[in-house]
Amino acid sequence: MKKVLIPATIIATMAISSATAFAAANMTGGESVPIASAAAVSMTVQDDSKGTIEYAKKTLFNPDGSIAAVDETWADPVTHNKRIDYKEPVKGTDTLQRIGGCYLLDNGKRYIKIGIDTDSHLIGSEFTLKNPENIGLVAEKQDFIKEYREETRRAGWKDEGNVQTADGKKLKKLTRTDKSEAFNAAYTESVLLDESGLPVKGEIYQEKDGKTDLLYTYIYEYKNVSDDGSLFDTNGIDLRQGK
Repeated sequence: MKKVLIPATIIATMAISSATAFAAANMTGGESVPIASAAAVSMTVQDDSKGTIEYAKKTLFNPDGSIAAVDETWADPVTHNKRIDYKEPVKGTDTLQRIGGCYLLDNGKRYIKIGIDTDSHLIGSEFTLKNPENIGLVAEKQDFIKEYREETRRAGWKDEGNVQTADGKKLKKLTRTDKSEAFNAAYTESVLLDESGLPVKGEIYQEKDGKTDLLYTYIYEYKNVSDDGSLFDTNGIDLRQGK
């Protein structure tokens, strides 16, 4: 895990999409990204124009351009299967390790929360959802749009108008600030949305003791991919019944 606790908490919060956050509650028991940072992203999934699975990747960068964490999400708009992987670099290397995430399977009936044990082996806690029909499962891009749309976004987001990128694209800017009494600090996030409402990139700042520091920048990627049968397969994960 990262050395700074609050940023890690922020990352974990951002890793949960609206659909999976709702599932967990219903189960039983600013404006620019450094060029060096953007170039550091490795394209681990090939775009497939014939693919039916919606794939989204959020890469979080430290101020020095190194990768702090990666969230990858796959969603099948037909079966409503969904998978989220949360990865961080292995200490002292550039290799990403999956340390968390979740699955939403069987048309929303099964929710599996993923983590690792002390030996870094994947383990999962499986839950049965009370009311899967009320989850309102949608395709992945729509989840991201709902997260920032005025009618469905969390309270606290403020519209800051439009900004124009170097290549002439117009993006909508939103900001929100959250205060932490435990850390005696405030955290401000700004996100830029494209014309469809999808998040493109953003920044997170910490204000403490009268000083403001950049904590992270992040960018999003979106693709269509195919499922070879293993994408939503949980074989190899030590599953346990959740409590």
